[in-house]
Amino acid sequence: MQASSQQPVEGFMIKLIDGSVWAVKGCVHPVGRVVAIPKRGWWGRAKTMRRSLGIVRRYYRHYLTRLVTGDEAPAVPYDDIDQVLAPSTKCPSGRIGSSCRALLGVLSECGICGVTGSVLTGDWGPESDVDIVCYGISDAEKCLERVVESRGYRPFEGFASVEVASVYEGIPRSAHESMIRERFLQGFFSNVPYTLKFVNCSIDPFVGAGDVYAYREPRLFFEVIDDRRRFLIPVTYRAWTDRFGFVTLYSLRIRWCEMKAGFVGVLRNAAVYRLGGGGVVVNLDRSVVESILF
Repeated sequence: MQASSQQPVEGFMIKLIDGSVWAVKGCVHPVGRVVAIPKRGWWGRAKTMRRSLGIVRRYYRHYLTRLVTGDEAPAVPYDDIDQVLAPSTKCPSGRIGSSCRALLGVLSECGICGVTGSVLTGDWGPESDVDIVCYGISDAEKCLERVVESRGYRPFEGFASVEVASVYEGIPRSAHESMIRERFLQGFFSNVPYTLKFVNCSIDPFVGAGDVYAYREPRLFFEVIDDRRRFLIPVTYRAWTDRFGFVTLYSLRIRWCEMKAGFVGVLRNAAVYRLGGGGVVVNLDRSVVESILF
């Protein structure tokens, strides 16, 4: 996969006519636009969602668009996109390149996999991560087993606090460190930090959802009941809540992957959506986390 005319989804990157680089987010996009967040440009770099949205509000407010959910998000018009970059199997030279090639080799039988992020856009540096995205995965857990059983794999463990220090937001820091410490979708491979995303747009509850009624719930308790999709993006869980009974928990962020059944938490100002076809979805990305218990 390389520069492409494909419909961009999570894992793709886009370059705008002003030279800035953006990461495509999610599977559902307004007509004629692509939902994405800025990562690098004349204004510097953005490593956190908070920083990305701050850049949008300051320099790209005209991109803010109402989505099918009623939420506002940056959506770039196709006329402002200079290049669409699909994940590629081309890895750079050096230490990062060696890790990139090794990971793609391990995942070669798992689906259509490629490198994204700074390696894809060509602006990687010595401290960069290797970001790999895969599509068409039928068994994400089996693919992860191949990675974990490889000689190059090492969990974050003691490095969790270092990793979280630069990116934590929306989740209490101590809880985020616990979540990432033995994560499989993130860790080290050949001594280089990596992130894996297994994207499956067919499970996105907002695809073909029809009318969506959105509102905010001041405080919401949840317990994960079904974790079978915990390795996928979008990540969805069947959960029980004290206000709505059973719901679908939803996120596009890797930080919410790998929760196991029995995982409980409390959200404040929870983003709740009633779908026209039935069912209730709670968006973890747009909610505030009060507490998490393992």
